[in-house]
Amino acid sequence: MSPTVGRRYLLSLVDAGGTVPPALGLAAELIRRRHRVHVLSDPIVGPAAESAGCTFSSWREAPHFDSREEQTALIAAIESGHPYRAFRAAKDYAGKNMTSRFAQDLVGTVQDFPVDAILSDGWAGMLIGAQATGLPTAVLVANIYPRPTVGLPLLGTGWSPGSGTLVKARDRMAPTIAMWLLARAARRLSAVAAHYGQPPLDNPVQLLDRCQRVLVMTSPSFDFDGQQLPANVRYVGPQLDDPGWAREAEWSRQGSQPLVLVALSSVYQDQTELLRRIARGLGRLPISVVLTTGQAVEPSRIQAPPNTQVVRAAPHRRILGKRLPWSHTRAMGS
Repeated sequence: MSPTVGRRYLLSLVDAGGTVPPALGLAAELIRRRHRVHVLSDPIVGPAAESAGCTFSSWREAPHFDSREEQTALIAAIESGHPYRAFRAAKDYAGKNMTSRFAQDLVGTVQDFPVDAILSDGWAGMLIGAQATGLPTAVLVANIYPRPTVGLPLLGTGWSPGSGTLVKARDRMAPTIAMWLLARAARRLSAVAAHYGQPPLDNPVQLLDRCQRVLVMTSPSFDFDGQQLPANVRYVGPQLDDPGWAREAEWSRQGSQPLVLVALSSVYQDQTELLRRIARGLGRLPISVVLTTGQAVEPSRIQAPPNTQVVRAAPHRRILGKRLPWSHTRAMGS
């Protein structure tokens, strides 16, 4: 008698770099537990999704990356320091009616691949589409909890909490301003939600509140204290599986010296010169180094000192072994 097959899940996401490996790691764990997972994402995610044991289909109408080069070009334009170039690149990628197109693709995929529940990135179109299906929906947050909260530093600023008058004023004002700016998008999002028979939105954050769960994929010890979390938020810890493209990558331990593993982003962030400086600095020390460049940088562009292996990817679990703590919060992208 064959083991009982569990539930069917749809995992919808965009390739934003470090968010993909933990999401696919979760998918692989579900499959190990006899569930089935269908991934809806960019075409470049397809091989990794299938390596994790999932079935796969790509975004059709929604914006997507067909190649790593296309993704690199967009990120390079956005980070170029030229506002008009960045604006044009983002507009060309998103196109018109982006939210509606994400929702349309998600609803259509559920019709083609019937599922019991949906796991999704937090993009508005995906959540509107997921909620339109009436299926239980969980948002995956491969970061700290993102809601702007008065009294806490704003996500993405790099600010730290403090007790000074100016710091407290900053942490009151910045989240309030952020929520006001987010609310400017509510009318456009409400129009898409109304198309699917959903109530209007006062703020895009309400899309998170309408989901059955918001799963924060890190330890609460890495987040700020003092947040009044909505009832549907759960901290579930990090997902530390290596991505498929790194799991079987070749590397070798050289000598018995202390080992240093270097990993920056798995996607382009103009990091080539930084990697070169890191290699030069570590090359002066009595250590062994495994330096990974990620998918967007050719290893040959980094000159390796004698004590350094430069590779595109390396399996973190095999290199770090038992030294890898449960509470490690970075997505393992290289």
